[in-house]
Amino acid sequence: LAVTGDIMVHSYQYEEAYDPQSGTYDFMHNFTDVKKYFEAADYAIGNFETVTAGEDIGISDYPCFNTPDSFLDRLQYSGIDFVTTANNHCMDKGTDGLLRTIEKLDEYGFDHTGTYADEKSRNEIFVKDINGIKFACLSYTYGTNGIEPKDGIEVALINKDKMAQEIALTRNAGAEIIVVAIHWGVE
Repeated sequence: LAVTGDIMVHSYQYEEAYDPQSGTYDFMHNFTDVKKYFEAADYAIGNFETVTAGEDIGISDYPCFNTPDSFLDRLQYSGIDFVTTANNHCMDKGTDGLLRTIEKLDEYGFDHTGTYADEKSRNEIFVKDINGIKFACLSYTYGTNGIEPKDGIEVALINKDKMAQEIALTRNAGAEIIVVAIHWGVE
């Protein structure tokens, strides 16, 4: 496994990536030097600490991030296979932004966990066979910057009882290795 921390886009990154002639963003340079580490791993994991809510609502950074979809092209190019999405920025553009991000991650073929379109998808247990080893990853966050999801939308919040229950269910589903990514603490 290769694991990296926060994958997010600040204004200096998207301003540098923007080509005014074509009106597009290219984030290739963000991943050139790290690609070799992710590709060398059997499975590469990162914390996707932004949303892809659509350029029509405006690209933005702190305190409420929204990243161009083309960033996912380059994240895919980098060799990242799986992203955790439970973090304080997962609700930055509201429920619609969270849902669109899930759709885009699915569209680009990323495995992911931490935010869910509904309770049913939250209860689906993700176990992946990697070289004959059954692997799972769970993702939890301390909060969502005070932006609450609408009823029915699920964000995995830190709750020791719920976490213990989900770890047990994941183990019962056959996971031999469980990685738990917790978004918390002092920055």
